Amino acid sequence: MRQKHPFTAARLGASTTESARNKREDKFDPRQGKRYNWAQRRAKPDGLRTQGWSGAGPVVSTRLSYATAHRAAPCRAEMHAFQYRQTGLRGRLLMTLHQATCPFTTRTFMRIGVDTRLFYHQPAGISRYTSHLLREFARIGRQDEFVIFQHRRHTEPLVQRDNFRRATLYAPVHTRLEQWMLPLELARFSLDVLHSPDFIPPLYATVPTVITVHDLAFLHWPHFLTAASASYYGQIDRAAKHAKHIIVPSEHTKQDLIAQLGVPQANVSVIYEAADESFVPLPLEPTRAEVCRRYGLPEQFILFVGTIEPRKNVDGLLRAFHHLRAKYGKDDVALVIVGGQGWLYHEVLELIDQLDLRQAAYLLGRVPDEELHKLYVAARCHVHAAHYEGFGLTPLEAMACGTPTIVSNNSSLPEVVGDAALLVNPNNWEEIAVAIHRLLTDDDLHADLSQRGLDRASYFSWERAARHTLDVYRQVKASPRAVAAPAATTTSSRSTHRL
Repeated sequence: MRQKHPFTAARLGASTTESARNKREDKFDPRQGKRYNWAQRRAKPDGLRTQGWSGAGPVVSTRLSYATAHRAAPCRAEMHAFQYRQTGLRGRLLMTLHQATCPFTTRTFMRIGVDTRLFYHQPAGISRYTSHLLREFARIGRQDEFVIFQHRRHTEPLVQRDNFRRATLYAPVHTRLEQWMLPLELARFSLDVLHSPDFIPPLYATVPTVITVHDLAFLHWPHFLTAASASYYGQIDRAAKHAKHIIVPSEHTKQDLIAQLGVPQANVSVIYEAADESFVPLPLEPTRAEVCRRYGLPEQFILFVGTIEPRKNVDGLLRAFHHLRAKYGKDDVALVIVGGQGWLYHEVLELIDQLDLRQAAYLLGRVPDEELHKLYVAARCHVHAAHYEGFGLTPLEAMACGTPTIVSNNSSLPEVVGDAALLVNPNNWEEIAVAIHRLLTDDDLHADLSQRGLDRASYFSWERAARHTLDVYRQVKASPRAVAAPAATTTSSRSTHRL
């Protein structure tokens, strides 16, 4: 005879006496037709909690073990929904049935979708930001379920954890079909919130969305965009209105977003990014010797890291480097450029030939993180005189390695570096050359900025960024129509070195 699901003391709100506690732990197991002591199951080691109700029983979603810690025993419909969630529609229908018929049970975890399709096409930049967040979510977000949407050709899961699920989206990235296909593909996942790290969310989807706007360079420098990029980023106005909440990496970008697009201040949260935890100081002499031997570099070199495109002001850096060699006689110093080929890359090559820097400028392209780490450590200084940045991660990486850096005095860069860097006008290549010369010749200033950079970099943390991001998700889930911005990660803002 079928045994009915009991209303336990926990469901009826009875007092937590010893007798009631024993009753609460003695639940009915709908998969095996008998009662089962759930206290014994929770007492098992973590590695066994993903198994079924017995050692030989069926495998159950790990979400079940998280859920049981926060509420009363699941009913039959909920058990089946958890059991068959990987099959898609059946699990969703059963969960809907559970929520409609079991008013005493409330789901406390979140089902979060993260769009990572760009990772297949461009593993740097936005994809690095996304991978850092996912890594921290795997550490601190164990009570939630994450659905990681990947490109159909990117078959290897980005995160392998019990509460992470890889899913394929077939919508092509940055195309006209994307906005029509995404809502149809996302409908079957029943997400509580979807995070689109690449600016533009699915504009016709009903799921609440959070977007990350890394910068608004495409609005300030539209002539630097290709036709395809202009078409994609031209959706930013609709994206800002459609998104339930917007994450930005700096206070400057937040104010820029409010001024340019009229976004309410309460809908924007500043969540600072950070350097990878692997970027730390290394023994200088052996690291420098290894790097110089591998790439054929002189002992002293200047480092630039970033995509070679007009916004990064690589041409200004080349002119400053040429001035350094011509006026100050620094012929024994090299300029090392690390990064992929961006728009108008050929103009940089032409300028190198025009300035006769072919023997002094080294274009290494993209390098593995391990090699980039060593290049940061071995460089005499790092220069990032960009015209505009939403955050400026590479100066932070250089500071985390103990290498002094020179940055532009505009956009978010002064906010990021604080008093730990030299600030220059990116449009004045003579000023950039003077700053480089100071770091090449002034050992006291070099040592001072090196220590200040280490202190400054320690203010930023990916774990803190991930926690604030999860707070945004929770607020969107709790109140999709109005989300108050959580407190931003704070950093000190002391006086800065200026030329």
